[in-house]
Amino acid sequence: MSTKDYDRNIHFEVDKYRVDKVFGLYPKFVSVGKQSGDCGYSYETHIQDEYEFIYMLEGNVDYYCGDKLDTACEGDMYFIQPGQRHEEHSESDPMSFIYIKFFLFDYKGDKMNNLTENVDSQIFRGVSEIIKSLFFKTFDEMQRTQFGFKQIIETAITELLIYVTRKISHNGDEIKYGSLLSIISAVAEEIELETSKNYTVGGLAKKYAVSESFLAHSFKYVIGKPIMRYINERKIREAEYLLASTSSTVKMIAASLGFCDPFHFTKVFKKQTGLCPTEYRLRLFQSNDNVNKETI
Repeated sequence: MSTKDYDRNIHFEVDKYRVDKVFGLYPKFVSVGKQSGDCGYSYETHIQDEYEFIYMLEGNVDYYCGDKLDTACEGDMYFIQPGQRHEEHSESDPMSFIYIKFFLFDYKGDKMNNLTENVDSQIFRGVSEIIKSLFFKTFDEMQRTQFGFKQIIETAITELLIYVTRKISHNGDEIKYGSLLSIISAVAEEIELETSKNYTVGGLAKKYAVSESFLAHSFKYVIGKPIMRYINERKIREAEYLLASTSSTVKMIAASLGFCDPFHFTKVFKKQTGLCPTEYRLRLFQSNDNVNKETI
């Protein structure tokens, strides 16, 4: 036997390394289904004995897990652990998600009721196509119920568990920013400080590694107003200052605030202030003249 052939024959003794102790995750499938809502969705506070993995197909769901509130949007996945008090509500129209329920056991056959102590680690934004396909695979197998479907479903759940465990153990490396609040505060701070940019929801979502639907919904939830309205309001406040303190033309001010079209800038300015930029500046100067005359 040559050295080359010998190198191909690599043997690991399972009894020595006890791989099953380290990597043993054995799910027992309970159910899978699809929940849809055209007029909202609500599931009041409850506790369950099994795990539940949820993948958002469309819309969004606000869910409470323990004392924490979070929002799952289209393309996101989150999970509930056994014994966790939780509830879900949605006003999204439409809204739908796939859910998978199962029990989990270790290599000795003992129940595993906890994958993480950190509730923030129970949601993943914009998950990969692999995870998405595993949800669909589980759902499709249940619909067909052909020979071996339960084993295929439990294999898919095992694969999901592996990806989830990897994400948790790596402290959510695939989530660029750790939580909803940190993402929204970072976006809001950028908008406040950099008024010259031509912002789009898609561009901001890509920069902060979240889906457009997540950013739009979460921003409104945290800040209290739609993100584009917030952007325009900030820009118009800056425009008012520039109109009052500089001799720059309307076209120059529009360009400095990231408006490619001065006519669009004028439209946004009038919608917010009730006046065109030129009218605003004229009234401001007239008001100052009147104040100066009264002083004299």
